[in-house]
Amino acid sequence: MKAQTPRSLFRWLPVVLTLTLALISCRALAPQAETPPPAQITPVLATEAPPSPPSVEPTPTEIIPTVTPEIVPPVVAPTPWPTVTPEPQANLNPNGPWLLLNIGEGLWATNADGSALTQLTNERVVGPSDLSLAVQPGGRLVAYITGDVDRTHNLTLKLLSLPDGGVKTITRLTNPGTEPGNDAMLDSRIEAVRAMTDFDSLAWSPDGSMLAFIGAQDGTSADLYTYSAGSGEIRRLTDGPSQGYGPHWSPDGRFIVHFGVNSFGTGAGFSMAGGWAAWASGAGVKTLFNGGGSGQEFAGWVNEREFLINAWRPDCGPQNLRVMDVETGTARTLVEGCLSSVAAAPFSGKAFVAGGMDGADFHGLWMIDPANGTRVELLPESTSWLTTQSVFPDVLAMTSSGAVIFSGDGTRMADSPPAGCTYGYQTAGYGMIYAWACSEIGPEPGMWINGPGIETRKIFEGGAGLPMWAPDNTLLFVSGRTLYKALFFQYDPVPVGIVTGDISAMAWVGVQ
Repeated sequence: MKAQTPRSLFRWLPVVLTLTLALISCRALAPQAETPPPAQITPVLATEAPPSPPSVEPTPTEIIPTVTPEIVPPVVAPTPWPTVTPEPQANLNPNGPWLLLNIGEGLWATNADGSALTQLTNERVVGPSDLSLAVQPGGRLVAYITGDVDRTHNLTLKLLSLPDGGVKTITRLTNPGTEPGNDAMLDSRIEAVRAMTDFDSLAWSPDGSMLAFIGAQDGTSADLYTYSAGSGEIRRLTDGPSQGYGPHWSPDGRFIVHFGVNSFGTGAGFSMAGGWAAWASGAGVKTLFNGGGSGQEFAGWVNEREFLINAWRPDCGPQNLRVMDVETGTARTLVEGCLSSVAAAPFSGKAFVAGGMDGADFHGLWMIDPANGTRVELLPESTSWLTTQSVFPDVLAMTSSGAVIFSGDGTRMADSPPAGCTYGYQTAGYGMIYAWACSEIGPEPGMWINGPGIETRKIFEGGAGLPMWAPDNTLLFVSGRTLYKALFFQYDPVPVGIVTGDISAMAWVGVQ
């Protein structure tokens, strides 16, 4: 990866502004800034947001950290709703950025301030589950897969453009030889479909010019393809008997790393076929390894040509963490034995390695330099899960006592609120301010903010999820089917619109 400053001084800007404004407000709190009401309703616009939280009875369901809860009426927020509002903006901003929402039965979008909540498509979206992978870097295109309710039939790759909402079909992803029959789970052709739906099978190039995807429209197996956003050309990069899955672009855009299986199995691991790096230009394919046991997992790039990879086996999960060179296929071991989770820190390239759960041999949370193997212990307690997805460029660690956010150089930035959250917090970072959302499962649902020098403060009392920070420091999140926004610096939540289904994922489009 290109060398960048791990943590520039700009990250302190939100904190300084927050503290300064807080001091001013102690003397004379200025009137609330005017807030636009929700957009006027048309057949494709969201219904008008209510002036107060909805009164529908909640239906508790099993919630995992990446799934939005069922309809839950939030309790009135700690501060009153604003009463003075300017004229609404009924249309999506022509220049963006836009917040994209996946409700399963279609894609919606809003402006960065939450206005003009608009339905763009009405087809079932079956992938990718990580909506950020669908978004063209620096552009306004969104690639996604549609299909039937069973997620196995009529899979089609499509392209959405914002703000006009135009949709283009790129290609069908199966053919008569790979389209499963009516009893799909007993059909061997289900393996090719699983390569596209059980795993995120789309990946944009770093410059946004090419989309890598897994498809089974040619031949009898799932293979690696690219689509040119400029010319519309589709190029097949691999052709083999195994089922290719999990494309990952190298940071310089030259290679696409992917793995393959003979079978995905039924829960006790895969039958691995190998791993490869395809030249994005179509010049050929490099073999990185053959076989691979019951599983191999890509864990992130540490520089322009090296990435983290770990094996997986059913008796302990992740194990045998290595650094692999995409040019040569050579690998060196960083950690042997069973682990809990691995993450590559953006910018710093350090490997964060967690252990101590489910009989892992590796204990606590450690930061390891892949270049020389140097280890620094960050936490002694058992750590079960690591991610950089929502707190980029930081690393979120889920421990036996709560969640902790670390910078890429190992600095402890923030801890989760003291309230309990059974299925873990959904977290998002803006500079050095962090939002923590807990669903209605609780035991204490709500939304909190904190950060270095910012005392933990609860700003919403109801079940909450999917926190997202707009570029102007506005916090957006969902509660049931209602989208809320909270403005800097009081962060008093205001409902801005309602969608027709449960929101499963959100991502920004058009952020430069």
